[in-house]
Amino acid sequence: MSLISPQQVFLHWNVCDNTRDLVKQYFHLNDLNLVIRLNDVNCIIYDGSNAHSTTDIGISEKDSHWIISELEANHCYVAEIGIMFSDTYFFPIVRSNSIHAPRNSMEQTGHLGHDVQQFLLNRNEMPKWVEHVSTYSYYEKETKVN
Repeated sequence: MSLISPQQVFLHWNVCDNTRDLVKQYFHLNDLNLVIRLNDVNCIIYDGSNAHSTTDIGISEKDSHWIISELEANHCYVAEIGIMFSDTYFFPIVRSNSIHAPRNSMEQTGHLGHDVQQFLLNRNEMPKWVEHVSTYSYYEKETKVN
């Protein structure tokens, strides 16, 4: 997922044939009714089910890219490609990196200031901005040596 303007992202994906066949066999499907699910994950540790809001867009199996517009300024998003089985059951196949839509006004600055101070004073175990941390890197909490 790539930001192409302050309110638009470009999604591109490649679900290999083996993955498509495995999902079809597992769920006994002839065709995959794919959906893009855009999740608003602003200031949360996203666990796959706790997004503030979701937007679903139906796509075909042949689609490999999409542009999503009207992102809310100063919000973080994660997109998933998956199958919608009912109004309530979504099975994700692939998940994107997170992306943060930029601020569009001065009123949106400094909203994490209090959280940063609490984290620096070791009052919070985990900061609220963790959606920007790479899941492919190893991190340790630094301990101070006197």
